[in-house]
Amino acid sequence: MENVVTFKAANELKLTAPTSLIPSPSQTDTSVGGSTTAPTGPDAAGKVERRALKAADSSTDATASKDIADIENIKERVKLFPVNPDDTIPQVVDYKTTVTNKVSDALENLNISAAASVKMGTVTASGSGAFVQEDKVRDSSLTYILTVKVMNDLVQPDTSAMTFNKVDAVYGSKEQFINAYGDGFISGWVKGGEFNAIVSMVTKDTDSAEHIKAQLSISMSAFQGEGNGGFDKTSSESLSEVNYAVNWRGGGQVKDPQQPWNMASLFQAATEFPARVSVHPEYCYAIITKWDHLKDFHKSAPAWWSSSLLDYDMASTYTNDLLDQFLEYKTLLKQLNDIARSMPDYQVAASPNAVPVEIGAVLQTKKQIKKQMALITQEVDYVTFDPHRAIDASLGLAEEDRNPRATSGAPSSKSSDSAVVVAQPGTDTSSPGTAAPPVEMQPPPLPDITDPQLFAFRLPIRKTDPNAGVNQGTKPMIMVGNPKAYRTAAGLTEIFAIAGDGHLYRKWINEPQQGPASRSAPGTWELFTPNDSIVLAADREMAAIYRGNASVDLRDIFALGADRKLWRKTYANGGWQPWKKVNDTIYDSGPSVAFAGLSRVDVAIRTSESHINWLKWDGDASAPTVVSFGMYCIGQPCLLNLVKEGGPSRLYCVTNGADLGTLYRFTLQDGQDPDPGEKMEETARPDLPMTAATLPWANDVAVLLWTGNGESGTWIAQHVWGQPYAQTRSTRIQLESKWMFSAPSVAVTDDRCFVFAVRGIDVPSGTDPDMRGRVVCHIADKRLGADQFGANNANAVKVISQQVFNNPCAVGYGVQADVFACGPNGNLWRSHFDGGNWTSLDEVV
Repeated sequence: MENVVTFKAANELKLTAPTSLIPSPSQTDTSVGGSTTAPTGPDAAGKVERRALKAADSSTDATASKDIADIENIKERVKLFPVNPDDTIPQVVDYKTTVTNKVSDALENLNISAAASVKMGTVTASGSGAFVQEDKVRDSSLTYILTVKVMNDLVQPDTSAMTFNKVDAVYGSKEQFINAYGDGFISGWVKGGEFNAIVSMVTKDTDSAEHIKAQLSISMSAFQGEGNGGFDKTSSESLSEVNYAVNWRGGGQVKDPQQPWNMASLFQAATEFPARVSVHPEYCYAIITKWDHLKDFHKSAPAWWSSSLLDYDMASTYTNDLLDQFLEYKTLLKQLNDIARSMPDYQVAASPNAVPVEIGAVLQTKKQIKKQMALITQEVDYVTFDPHRAIDASLGLAEEDRNPRATSGAPSSKSSDSAVVVAQPGTDTSSPGTAAPPVEMQPPPLPDITDPQLFAFRLPIRKTDPNAGVNQGTKPMIMVGNPKAYRTAAGLTEIFAIAGDGHLYRKWINEPQQGPASRSAPGTWELFTPNDSIVLAADREMAAIYRGNASVDLRDIFALGADRKLWRKTYANGGWQPWKKVNDTIYDSGPSVAFAGLSRVDVAIRTSESHINWLKWDGDASAPTVVSFGMYCIGQPCLLNLVKEGGPSRLYCVTNGADLGTLYRFTLQDGQDPDPGEKMEETARPDLPMTAATLPWANDVAVLLWTGNGESGTWIAQHVWGQPYAQTRSTRIQLESKWMFSAPSVAVTDDRCFVFAVRGIDVPSGTDPDMRGRVVCHIADKRLGADQFGANNANAVKVISQQVFNNPCAVGYGVQADVFACGPNGNLWRSHFDGGNWTSLDEVV
């Protein structure tokens, strides 16, 4: 519709901006910007956009670090320039100062719709948003916002003589009605002025930011007439960058064009702004009247209308949060573009599930981020037509708990009829007929929007970043990959993990049967074989195994390289051999490794085509035999070895199917093709690896551990060679009920089975809350009974009470066991079971 309001006149003149809205040259300030014509038409959000006017001088967006100290005494420096205010004009003046670094806070102070900014894709629509430099606000240490709003002689319009013009074509659908009418109409205009300033400051450190924030609080008080204040020399020297963005409407020229913007000139202009507006006002604001406040509207309101139907006040907080997420995602896209253009300058981030530094992974992450941005934009549309949805989203209500409010109907035709007219006395302008009943439909589900920070932590970082973790030895390393460990027959325990730079690092503990014990330096990680180091995929599992005995020392490390090819490193003949590429196949998962005796090694790994490759080495042959099986597999496969010593292979390979993570078990045996696979009727989370262990006290028996796909609980079950899983499924036990923070790890000693995992926070109320978020252990003897393990969270023991960064790992030897877990600060924690009790809890390795 061209407009929705007309005023009383013989020919029903359409409402347009009065002639005086276009100021004369003497009234126009020297800022550059858009037109000052007042807006017309409906506004569904109940707000009117305003053109942003930037200061004409080149310092409007200036960057400086020396301008802060010039406001040592605000009150003495802020003095009005000669101006003759009109004291006969009553004014309503609103001063507001805020310190923040959130874009949504800036928009809220400037009265800019967050929803509209999301729809536009940026804060660059007409109005005050044009000068909001979103990148500078978001990246700044502190952002100081100053607004002055002045209204001259505010008079509420008289709506008693106005009537509502009904357009039948849009009455059958709530969506069409909102598109045509919005939630109100323009009933008048207000003269006045508005002054806005955003000062974005970048400090050299966090302490400086807090100091400057305190100084800003003093300055705010001074600006409001409560005392003197300013930035001291310390504050000035702590600033590395200051950016000013200023705009105003009304008041004419508010600053000498030759004077640069700084804090003193900013406060001076703001202080004298109301006086200048009294002489040079502009039509700055439209008066929006809700349809509910128009008496005549209720005579023909749609049947589905209610007074709170379009109450957008409740949605502002929700849409502000959506805007912050949208702009964060926008920044992440820019980062990914930079990474794609200069990939050699980046390395894998120190974060779980880090994005590899390769073009395919970067493009896939961009695609995922764009999907999240589309969900946010779509959600803004839904909230526009159903503001109550914002409450449901904030409370996290399930769809079945929500009242359906969304409607649909036939498209309406455009009309230039006015929606509001001033009725002549004694006439009836209401339209005949009744409104078409709305067609109710179920509201769309609430969106599953991922926190942008979860993406941000995964993105590659520059090699020059001080937090990159490349200066090993001078500070703790942050391990991205899950640690892996083994213990040799000689008493050497080696723990490996992949760091943020994609290289493999090591810690070790040497506890020989004779002689003193020794270990690597606590708090630091050693770069493993620095003269032969390759970049590995930190977002995939690696494997470290010991397959020697008292007379032969053989060790192996298998890992996926950054090139997505499988690499192997072997310890033999008293030393580590160079890394060797296994083959040129592209893989999508980490390897699962099993061994039987000294000479047999088996690996299961998922290819980029979603098949499983079974790689077999006999006698340490340089090239493995490769057998491919399975289709449409996801996640990382897990090998179960049912041979305790050397001999023909007896393996089960368990993998996730594409049907919601359902588990399938394949039988692998030398001289035979893999079987078609058995559906296990179990589901597992494909993003958390499964693990397995052979039981030394039982022939042809192994245990499999996994994390449930629905509840994220920890499960264990026995597998017996030659028996379908359906026959042994009764042995499965749910050790932890739900929402575990990590995949399980298992260690088997001569007489016990230990299961470790990081307990989630959402467990039954009767569970010890002190163990939530910590590494817990379930223990059973050879019976592996549920009463020993403690089904559903019972009988668990807290073994590591520190904050844990990723999945724990464990080793068993004799009757003893060790569990290891990485902390977020690079520490490696260890707890030891001596055969009877847990000792050395939370020991830093």
